[in-house]
Amino acid sequence: SSPIPPRESLISAKGTRVAGTCEWITHNESYRAWLNADSDSSGSNRDGTRLLWISGGPGKGKTMLSVFLTEELERHTASIESVELVFLFCSA
Repeated sequence: SSPIPPRESLISAKGTRVAGTCEWITHNESYRAWLNADSDSSGSNRDGTRLLWISGGPGKGKTMLSVFLTEELERHTASIESVELVFLFCSA
């Protein structure tokens, strides 16, 4: 048997996302600036790097939001030829 990819393992352990949750971030100004930083430098830091920082206390939904975002970004980047999407989930 092949190993379970980390994202699928997280979904299995935490459960699936409730429909309609996490979608608010796609309308968030900071997220949209970060996502569109290639055409507008407002999503970039002073050194030109792009960082979307998601923080919150335990049990606030950071993991589910991160899973949602990786799925959204896979859809978003699928049609962009020059873009590679790489993500990593780690546990402390």
